[in-house]
Amino acid sequence: MSAKVNPNEEFRKEIKAVISAFLESNNISIPVSEILLEYPPNPEFGDLSTSIAFTLASKLKKNLMDISREIIKYYNPEVHKLISKAEAVDGYGNFFINTERFNTLVINTIKNLGKKFGEIEKKSDEKILIEHTSVNPNKPWHVGHARNAVLGDTLARIYRRAGYNVEVQNYIDDTGKQVADTIYAMNLFGETLPEDKKIDRWMGDIYVHIYKILGQEGHLKEELEDIDKKIFSTDNAQELMKLERKRDGILNLLDIIEKINEGINYVMHDVEKGVYRNIVAKCVRDQLKIAYKLNIFYDLLTWESDIVGAGLFEEAMDKIKSSPYVVNPDEGPYKGCWILAIKKYLDDNPDDGKAIKLFWNMKEPDKVLIRSNGVPTYVAKDIALQMWKFGLLNKDMKYEEWNSQPNGQLLWTSSPGGKGMNRFARADLVINVIGTEQSYDQECVYTALKICGHLNEYNNSRHFGYAHVRMETGRMSGRKGIWIAVDDILDEAVRLAYKEVDKRRSDFSEEKKRKVSEAVGISAVRYALANQIPSKEIIFKWDEVLNFEGDTAPYIQYAHVRLSSILRKAEEKGVRAENQNYGLLTTVDEKNLIKHLAMFPDQIENAISNLDPSIITRYAYMLANYLNKFYTTSPVLSEENRNIQEARLGLVKASKIVMENVHDTLGLTLLEEM
Repeated sequence: MSAKVNPNEEFRKEIKAVISAFLESNNISIPVSEILLEYPPNPEFGDLSTSIAFTLASKLKKNLMDISREIIKYYNPEVHKLISKAEAVDGYGNFFINTERFNTLVINTIKNLGKKFGEIEKKSDEKILIEHTSVNPNKPWHVGHARNAVLGDTLARIYRRAGYNVEVQNYIDDTGKQVADTIYAMNLFGETLPEDKKIDRWMGDIYVHIYKILGQEGHLKEELEDIDKKIFSTDNAQELMKLERKRDGILNLLDIIEKINEGINYVMHDVEKGVYRNIVAKCVRDQLKIAYKLNIFYDLLTWESDIVGAGLFEEAMDKIKSSPYVVNPDEGPYKGCWILAIKKYLDDNPDDGKAIKLFWNMKEPDKVLIRSNGVPTYVAKDIALQMWKFGLLNKDMKYEEWNSQPNGQLLWTSSPGGKGMNRFARADLVINVIGTEQSYDQECVYTALKICGHLNEYNNSRHFGYAHVRMETGRMSGRKGIWIAVDDILDEAVRLAYKEVDKRRSDFSEEKKRKVSEAVGISAVRYALANQIPSKEIIFKWDEVLNFEGDTAPYIQYAHVRLSSILRKAEEKGVRAENQNYGLLTTVDEKNLIKHLAMFPDQIENAISNLDPSIITRYAYMLANYLNKFYTTSPVLSEENRNIQEARLGLVKASKIVMENVHDTLGLTLLEEM
């Protein structure tokens, strides 16, 4: 990395050069990449320190202090210009930043790179494919779906910020049973597509209606079994008559459910042929309206029917059936099925199978790929999809334009009537954003690549798992209709934001209040869904989501507003940031802010290494905190010393650039006033 990319790395490189010189003089070979540096617990112990003396003590047969003293002797202030001081304390080598030079490096790097500040290094030759959202196209998004989409979109933004070529896909399961359930229910209940209601909401209501009928089957069978026992044991004629009437009623209901299931299976064939694709597409368009409200955009919609229709599934299954770990038993519970024989794989490869065993919490680990009736399972379809994403299949789908998204980006879709292209998939790294409850299934998919000999693709498959979102009222269920549509959540967020904006800014016009409220409310929801470690469940609370003073989007947006206000007023007063002497920025709060600004590229790298967008939300929150402390102790416009004033104004400009980059990375809406 160069100074043009990451100022912190330049400081680290100088420290490592000091340590490397010591190692070389002692004929010790340790790669530079393995020299670890730490942030001391107390700023009095420097800005970075090394504990390498503890590692070398036995080898050199010297005490810790002697080793650390020898290390810092290789510090040369004429060569290592970002280091102001080096000292040995308790066996550690502690290094202090040269404030003047580091401040200048950080602020000038940010101002020179502008929107590109945050890049780790140019990675555009590596393609990252991220699949997220993938909501069944028969219902509106609920807040859990929104978390998936927000996490996936934020992760894509982080990779793009780092300089990668990123492709974002949204998988449309248009041949799934839930779609068939809904289409059949439309015919059963005589429903027609309304003109004045969002199709996704309408289809979701129909699905809930049909599930209320189908969902009784298990309970009815249990009740029937209980009644049969009572009939067998009773001698009371009147009681027997009541039980038999009740039994007849249950049998009648079960007969209705059986006929409905037969009808659904019949519709399923038409769904798989794409007969109802037009209706499904209308639902997808309404779902995408929510994505666009949340500043979420895609490169490609991948339809399951096209994966099957283009022969990708058939080709993938032909490849995988050649493996000794994909078998077709002729007896036992899996007779006639094609199964992924995980147990056999684990027995034969005990060390190789460690990854999949992490998620193995069942007695029977084998996975059915194709049922005895020839119907493929979700895992089988996902294997084909994963192979296609890496470009491991000879066949491909056809594509056509879907629409131009609100950000100006063209969205493509797979389509039987489209054209052949070499543009999509063929990725170097594939990340699937799917709930943690599917961890085992995903590991089975990746293991299938390994047993087919695609070790590199196995190693470059990532499951980005996330936990559920719970409203304060409890858990959600799409089938039971126990959910709150994201439409309603966003409307409520904007309404609550409007109340706060109206109270704070009575001078705003009505149009401006509504525009600011929409930006604040929607950004607040988006930030809240990203602002947790992905594996941690979120409890969605309005008083926390829209707090203007806490760890929220409004708090971060307001920090940017204050930066904009300072620069606007400076321009009105004719104050220019012409002084480049950033060594004048020596207060604790100024130095802390500059150090935090410099950390942005590191945090982008950390978010990628850990697949955790909340690293960037935490960075954003701390940046807002450091800015607020800076405003309090380091006034800009009222500073009488012109040189200090201009240096602080330069810091404000650099802070605004980083804050804008943070907003863009998190998908928040920038505001100049609020």
